[in-house]
Amino acid sequence: MSHKSSSSKFYAYLSRLRWIKRWGLMRNAEPENVMEHSWEVAVIAHALALIRNEFFMGQVDANAIATAALFHDASEVLTGDLPTPIKYFSSSLTAAYRQIEAIACDELISLLPDPLQAAYQALLSDAQQPESHHQIIKAADTLSAYLKCLSELRAGNLEFSITARELEQKLNDSALPEVAYFMQTFVPACALPLDGILKGLSKEMDSGSDTLDTDSEQDVLYDEVVLFVITTRKATISSVQRQFKIGYNRAAVIIEAMAKKGIVSEADTNCTRFVLAPPPL
Repeated sequence: MSHKSSSSKFYAYLSRLRWIKRWGLMRNAEPENVMEHSWEVAVIAHALALIRNEFFMGQVDANAIATAALFHDASEVLTGDLPTPIKYFSSSLTAAYRQIEAIACDELISLLPDPLQAAYQALLSDAQQPESHHQIIKAADTLSAYLKCLSELRAGNLEFSITARELEQKLNDSALPEVAYFMQTFVPACALPLDGILKGLSKEMDSGSDTLDTDSEQDVLYDEVVLFVITTRKATISSVQRQFKIGYNRAAVIIEAMAKKGIVSEADTNCTRFVLAPPPL
């Protein structure tokens, strides 16, 4: 049976997401478009879902989450990317933008052949997403924004320094254990230059096993952090950050080095560590 249909402009619109620039009010060393961002959010959301299922007894559909994440900003092909400071400047502006987003989604869906509209409605509409899926996609969106800030800071662009700190604090305060796991396991390496990534890979290939990066033990704050942790009995990255006024990545690397030395435990299923070394005399 043949199915004739009229031409649809749905994918023609979506393909133009590559021309929608993000971070419009800020100077960018490395410009980012909505299509790139959507791909990264989908990849991170998929990882968060798998982490929840594997380590925290979750039962979410990682593939469905990744697919929905690909479309989470699709409406911006009609609305453009409204900078966050404007979007959340006031409750009335936020409500108005949400309404515009909903209208834009409806307009996009209306471009599809009728038999496909229900399936895409479930992908484009937040209201039709399970709450667990929405939480993970939102967390992935924040993680993607944080990684963008780290990329800008590596390029010497201090325009993103305040935003990076705010997003880092938001992620540290997240109630989702998979976010803490991702921050501890994957984010530190994202701050490395290519040479640093390749150097670490070369070490692992040469040794055939995971090796401790001695740079973490050579950190000028390492001994002070050890003393702080064994005295306060707090083995959390956030407490080290607050005490020493350092970033998440640096604190995470030091804590991980302490775990390798047996000073603190490895993170358990709730990303909790325990101080194993005795308190100072």
